[in-house]
Amino acid sequence: MRAWEPRIRELAAAHIDRFAGRGHADLMAELLWPVPSHVILAFMGIPAEDIPRVHEFSVSQARFTWGEPTEEEQERSADALGRYWEYTGGFVARLREQRFPPGWIGHAVRAQRRDPELFSDNYLRSLVLNGSTAAHETTSGAAAHAVRELSARPSLWAAVAEDPQLAADAVEESLRYRPAVVSWRHRARHATTLGGVDLPAGANLLLVTASANRDERAFDRPGEFDPHRPDARRHLTFGDGDHVCLGAHLARLQVRVLVEELARRFPDLRLEPAGADAYVPNTSFRTPVRLPARWSVARPVPAPSGTLKSLP
Repeated sequence: MRAWEPRIRELAAAHIDRFAGRGHADLMAELLWPVPSHVILAFMGIPAEDIPRVHEFSVSQARFTWGEPTEEEQERSADALGRYWEYTGGFVARLREQRFPPGWIGHAVRAQRRDPELFSDNYLRSLVLNGSTAAHETTSGAAAHAVRELSARPSLWAAVAEDPQLAADAVEESLRYRPAVVSWRHRARHATTLGGVDLPAGANLLLVTASANRDERAFDRPGEFDPHRPDARRHLTFGDGDHVCLGAHLARLQVRVLVEELARRFPDLRLEPAGADAYVPNTSFRTPVRLPARWSVARPVPAPSGTLKSLP
């Protein structure tokens, strides 16, 4: 993760440069949505020239799986999913031809090369398909919530702008207080009783995991946003145990860097109320549709120097 931080920071700064002098932007559309998409696809080893196309595939899949698509949207999504599956086959095949294939998927390909019984080809293709979707909208939503919660507290936002060291704890509390994934679907394997309710075998459940982050038995004053909370990291936003999120560290890193860069460049950033409460229709992911913001452009803060030459 440490090796990826400069790349993520440079990517974020390059996007911010595009709208910094304007004094306003929809942060969701112009920063918090495209950066996590680029990062996870590059992390997986997707070639730069393929990133825009694969991005559209992953967005379509998320809308189909968790959203409320119309019949026409369902048909388009199903077609996109088929084309995405075809792409994953060619992508994995190209990685297999390389001696040192890049990225997370390349790592899995090398592991399969050492032990062919470890992963099937279909499993590798599923990693591509599911990994790009799972790590995109969730990270974008988490970053949006962190910006909303911190900028709504001007003294805290100013403190992060002055001392980026505060960002990590503030982001962790945001992950607890306002998670991007609020629920998940499960199925009861056996008949059981939960919370006094009898559940038959095979019952479909929607577990609101976000409620655990506000459990008064687990956290002191759980309904308050406290960036200095010592046990904020105990939240279940990334799951736990065998079901912990594989991308938790990458997500934390991206959200922290995005908050640090925005606070550093725009210490007086304020979100506009219009449209701030509109969310993507979704049973599990809580992602703002828009995040309009304004700031002063009287004293622009330059972006950090780097080597990033172009963006998709």
